[in-house]
This record gives sequence, C-alpha cells and structure tokens, in this order.
Amino acid sequence: MTVRRNVDVIMKEIKVLICSARENVSEYFFEILNSRNIKVTGIARNYTEADSVIKNTQTDIVMIDAIKGSGYDGIEITEAISKKYPRIKSMLFADNISGGLAAEAYCAGAKECCLSDTDKDYICRSIRSIVENDDYLGRII
Repeated sequence: MTVRRNVDVIMKEIKVLICSARENVSEYFFEILNSRNIKVTGIARNYTEADSVIKNTQTDIVMIDAIKGSGYDGIEITEAISKKYPRIKSMLFADNISGGLAAEAYCAGAKECCLSDTDKDYICRSIRSIVENDDYLGRII
C-alpha cells in the first residue's frame, strides 16, 4: 500500500501556491518552480487571496513569506491555513531564519523553512519530500 501511494505521489503533478506581499520574491520563487515543472496555482499577497486560490485549486503546498508587519504575518497565515486546510502543507521562506522563527513556523504547522537564497534544487527536493512524506520536516525545523 505504501509503495503504491509513493508511486502515485511521484507521478502526480505538485501544485504550489506562493504567498508573499513582496512581488519580487513571489516572481523569484515562481521562476524557480516553473523551471522545475512544479505547477504554481497562484500568487497571493495575503491570507484572503491565498484562501480564495486554495478554494479554487487543488493546491498541495503553500510557500509563505515569513515576513512580519504592515498587516502581513507569515506565521499567522501558516497557522490559519494549517487549521482550515489540514491536508495542505506549508513551507516558509525568509531572508534570515532564527531558531525562534523556525520554532514558530513548526508550531504553526510548517514542514520546512528555507532562506530566500537557498539552493534551487534543495527547494524543489523539499517540496517533493513534503508531498511524499507526511512526517517530513526540513533541516532547519
């Protein structure tokens, strides 16, 4: 049964929603995922937009910008998505990650944290690992 599930996951197209208030960051991750044949279901600037995209797509993972302030808080968005959509996994990214941020991300439901300049292949491997393995936790978390 596990083998069949893993084959189904490998064959399945992974769908990712990018959530960031910073347009240049969203575009950067869109280009990375698009170049690796990972489908981006949308780009959201806040929880309301993310919720709308999730309702209309079969999103597997939400990549969330961990920035805080000005009405945008990546940890709060992660927690809200985890509570409302338990099957959807979250991955946070940030310009710098402290132990405190990683702990907050984990408690909010994130499976991975990465820096914005993390190796592109690592990001894509992490996305695949998150989908393939329900128990996966990234190296920072």
